[in-house]
Amino acid sequence: LKTLIMSNLTETKTEKSNLTLAFEQVENLKLNLTLEQKILLNDVLYTLATEQFSKGLNTANEIHKKYDNL
Repeated sequence: LKTLIMSNLTETKTEKSNLTLAFEQVENLKLNLTLEQKILLNDVLYTLATEQFSKGLNTANEIHKKYDNL
């Protein structure tokens, strides 16, 4: 979870990451998975999250390079 501090410093808001929300959704399905199955599912979710992060980072780097060369 990450906490955002508003500019006026009087209000804080906590947002859940997409990965946290995904894990909560899986738990809400009540699939009765074994520990081994949960570990494998966690690996899948973390792999997807890492790939999405890398994709976004690469896109940001390309944009930065484009404007850095202007």
